[in-house]
This record gives sequence, C-alpha cells and structure tokens, in this order.
Amino acid sequence: MTCIPIAVATEKTGIPNGPDGFSLFHPLNDAIFAKCRGKAAQSKDLDAPALVAIGTFHSVAAMSSFQKPILNWVLTGEAKIGWHVNAQTGEKVGDTHQTTELYSAAFLCPDKTEEILYARSSISGLLLCGLALKDRPVIGVLHPNPARPFDPTILPQVEFGQVATDWASRQLHCEWPQGGEE
Repeated sequence: MTCIPIAVATEKTGIPNGPDGFSLFHPLNDAIFAKCRGKAAQSKDLDAPALVAIGTFHSVAAMSSFQKPILNWVLTGEAKIGWHVNAQTGEKVGDTHQTTELYSAAFLCPDKTEEILYARSSISGLLLCGLALKDRPVIGVLHPNPARPFDPTILPQVEFGQVATDWASRQLHCEWPQGGEE
C-alpha cells in the first residue's frame, strides 16, 4: 500500500481539498505513475502476483481521478487529439483520432524505435482507493503482460480495467467489464 498525500494531490491536480470548488484540474496520473515506478523494484522478487494499492485522503482528487475515463490514461498514457496531414498540400486527411506518447502509462513505454514495450511487469495491477470517501470505492487496473498474472475474480467487488493492444494497427483500447471502453 502506498498513499498520495493530500498536499501532493493538491499540487499535482490543482484541486483544493474541500468545498472550495475548482474548474480545471490535472488528474493524479503522474503521481500514480511515480508510485508504480517506486514499487516495481520492491515487487520484482515476489513469487506471487503483486497488486499495488494506491490511495489518497484527498477526496476531491480521488473522485476526479479514480474514474474509468481518467484511468484509461493510466493504462495508455495521456491522450491527445491527432490527425494525418497530406505533406504536399498541408491539408488534413481523414478523421481526428486519439494518440498517445505513453506519457505516464503505468505499464507501457516506448522504445527508441517507437515500438510499444511492457514496463514494470513485476506489478500485476493497481488498486486505486479514495480513502476519505464515505463509501471508499475501489477500482483497479491490470498489467497487460505481468510477470505474475493476477486473477481479478478473486476480488469480485472491484472492477478491473485493462489495455488491449492491436499490434498490427498499433492501436490501444481500454476494456472495462461493465463498460467504459475507449
């Protein structure tokens, strides 16, 4: 278990901890990524699956960041909008689409040839917990290729998302058992 302190959550998200309100925020993805990097070495010699529980007492940051659309970025990295351009005419070709450089992706990273590699495979998955929330919802994400796979049916009350990779088209898709795919 590891915790993102309230002050760090406030700094990373720009969200005050309380009823003051906010308009724009940055999710906790960078802080989650940092916790994964720190825990990967600790779990490398285990002989069983390793789930890393990451919680915060910053209730507003947890409510904002521990949701499927935001957690998709934990799986694929921060998404951006992209489009193809005809190099000769400078005109847009085709539809806009989401793209990623895998920035802050918990379990994926690019290599020097821009191929997608698995990273931090000693971690089987993450449990994300809003520790100051009344109902304390927990949501999980799974590593797509862990050293030791975790069976999510062991925790039936927790919904686990995961990234699926279509290697031929170089497309990433997030899958959630109860919907929320992108």
